[in-house]
Amino acid sequence: MDQPQWTWRKNLVGLIQSLSASEKRYVTLHLQALTSIPKQRSSKYIAAMKSAEKAEKFSLVDSNYLWERILHYLKVYQTASSIDLQLAEMRQNANLLLERRLYVESKEQLDKAIVFAERFDRLLVLIDLLLLKESVLLAHSQTGMIASLKANQERIAFAVEQNNRFVRAEQFRNFSFLGLRQYYTKDETQAIATIRESMSIEIEEGDCLIIRHHLLMGKAALAIRNKEFAKARDHYAKLIQDWEKYPERIADDGIEFNKLLSNYVSTSHSSGDFVSMLSGIHRIEKLVCKTAEEEAEQFQNVFFMKLLHLMNTDGFDNLNTLVEEIETGLVRYKTKVNKAREIAFCHNIGMSYFLLNDWKKALHWIERIIKQEKTEHRQDLQHTARMLRLVLWYELNKHDLLEYELINVERFLRKRKAWFAYESTVVKFFGKLLLADGVEKKKLMQKFNDQLVLAVEGKTSAGLPGSSELTYWAKSYLSGETMRNLLLKDIR
Repeated sequence: MDQPQWTWRKNLVGLIQSLSASEKRYVTLHLQALTSIPKQRSSKYIAAMKSAEKAEKFSLVDSNYLWERILHYLKVYQTASSIDLQLAEMRQNANLLLERRLYVESKEQLDKAIVFAERFDRLLVLIDLLLLKESVLLAHSQTGMIASLKANQERIAFAVEQNNRFVRAEQFRNFSFLGLRQYYTKDETQAIATIRESMSIEIEEGDCLIIRHHLLMGKAALAIRNKEFAKARDHYAKLIQDWEKYPERIADDGIEFNKLLSNYVSTSHSSGDFVSMLSGIHRIEKLVCKTAEEEAEQFQNVFFMKLLHLMNTDGFDNLNTLVEEIETGLVRYKTKVNKAREIAFCHNIGMSYFLLNDWKKALHWIERIIKQEKTEHRQDLQHTARMLRLVLWYELNKHDLLEYELINVERFLRKRKAWFAYESTVVKFFGKLLLADGVEKKKLMQKFNDQLVLAVEGKTSAGLPGSSELTYWAKSYLSGETMRNLLLKDIR
């Protein structure tokens, strides 16, 4: 009997945590207005909306009740301001007018709805509206009726064809992204590829935006999977151009367009095109935000990419200023910045100071990751932070802490099944480095550098966070040059 209750609690916490700030406010306001339950009970629900973990102690009755209330209010919230509601009202009005034999007025209402449906690619709704218009035309016999029916039929046929293409395009996108999310067996990978290819179609003149969107997003995902980042960037560039032809769509869904620009910036970064990357960042900054959620999304995307651009173009002279702006944004949008992005900010800022040999500031940001409340987000960076702290303690001559921590780090990583060649190389190296003298240290550092190269071979720095910085650190020790100079040589 305990299992269902535990499952509901777990799902309820996840549901609450998934809500945006505006959705939480909407649900909370309606919970406050409840009169059908005791105030003490509704207060308990409101407290859970502020801190989802409180729902873990709910009874099965309370868990189920709040679950149903949240889903109900979400439906109302999403419908109340949606394009679909406006279209439904317009259709209902047209149908009422048709029933009262006000054919001209019904057709006028339908024509407005049809234009609206076409503008926002509501293809199934569009087909339904066109069929209703056919009924109006048939009921209202007049000169030119046959020509109007024929024109309407052609629009129905085109809308049906577009809807069929939309379904295939969406499936192509879904199965393209599927290959990016996790590893599959050889047979599973082949099955995914077979389905994806069966859904693949080429973009045609006249395709609506939603079809082009899904197809180009799918093609970009495939390019990213194949590490063809320049090709992925070009797909996103085409998609951005398509969206810019429909300003009303951007106004209606600014967050989606923001994400498109961010993908363009990200793939520009991955392809080493830092000119396009900076151009994309500036375009995101110019977007007008209508809600706090859009502001938070813009902050995350702009400043994360600004930091990456700085690291890849030797912009470290502006690091302190940029970090101050990032800290301000992290505080301002604390409830809206996702935990994964916050951890990534801390990692990249820490690595930036690391490359400047500013060990104290680097340690401050790395320890911000370690001291985070328990979270499943970015476990790769959480694991890496504990290894990087070893380097920083070594540079800060905190050898007692380092010696003690070596055992803890290995235990921590093994317990989380994250003890591989890279992790073993780093941790065991510092155990030996503590005991080595001057001559032996140089030999150890050379061996460490060689082992790092082998450990990361065939993998990206994203796959092994901190690996490129550790390599620069070892090379700096061996060459006597600063890490910044070594990085600058590679950039040039």
